[in-house]
Amino acid sequence: MRVRHTMIALAAVVLAALGAGPAGAQEQQQNERFTIREVEDGFLRVDRQTGEVLHCGRESGQWTCETLSGESSPSMDELARLKQENAALRDRVAALESRLKEQEEAKDLPSDEELDRIFGFFQDMVRRFFDFARSFQNQPGEQV
Repeated sequence: MRVRHTMIALAAVVLAALGAGPAGAQEQQQNERFTIREVEDGFLRVDRQTGEVLHCGRESGQWTCETLSGESSPSMDELARLKQENAALRDRVAALESRLKEQEEAKDLPSDEELDRIFGFFQDMVRRFFDFARSFQNQPGEQV
């Protein structure tokens, strides 16, 4: 009996997550808090906000519903904790992205004028070096 309830709970969570039911199942209430799906021996009611799953079926001529709890259905405390953790992570990502943007803006890259001046300096240095090297070349008639 316990295995059956666990399997129904697992099926309900999978159905709720995927938004698809088994062949022949009908979704009666769309875009609302609760989703009701027909199953072999009754109905499943899935609370889209909390993840709670109820199995409703006929027993002794009366309809009864029982909460299907198991490892697959999160508790309200767990949902609240996950929402809080999600919000904290979103805040951290936003702070890190802001810091990165500030660091990128703070980079002091040289302007075009500064680059022209630096390249001009190197051109003069290379020209002087080659002039100096040429002065050591053999002059016609001289021995080195």
